[in-house]
Amino acid sequence: MIFNKNNKIQFYLISAAWWMVLGLNSCSNASNVQMEHIHPPTGLVIIDMGSYHEIQFTSDNTEDAFSGYAFFQAADMQTAKDRIYINGVEIEDTATADGYCTFQINVTNYMNLIKVQAGGADVGLNCYLSALTLTSGNYLAVRAFVDRSCEGIEDCTKWSTAAVAQVP
Repeated sequence: MIFNKNNKIQFYLISAAWWMVLGLNSCSNASNVQMEHIHPPTGLVIIDMGSYHEIQFTSDNTEDAFSGYAFFQAADMQTAKDRIYINGVEIEDTATADGYCTFQINVTNYMNLIKVQAGGADVGLNCYLSALTLTSGNYLAVRAFVDRSCEGIEDCTKWSTAAVAQVP
């Protein structure tokens, strides 16, 4: 194809039109901020060890600002799950948790089993919650917590979904 003055103008107009279609469409999503998904604990198991309970799970928490895991105990499953809400509003910190463990990101991946001790004398597991006494028949919800700012962001949460198990 031989370029002449008319062909060059058509080429530039078509190029400009494609840039407008492709370039402007990609910019329209720039204000649509998506928060990083918080991975929940999986495979939650509670073992009665006699003088204490051992809580085991895996999780892959490599999120920015990952802080640790919160433990919520209640008489029924739904209440244990809903303890991150007060009057329908999500809490911003771990103050209402029955127990809280801080972990380094490199410890929390699906290849490493996390073991948490509730009650009894410390036996050297990943985390020791001396004040958490589990009651047989109750439910325990475990959630990952990411200490990030949600100001001005819709559908932002600091909590993963809950892993729930009944206390033996």
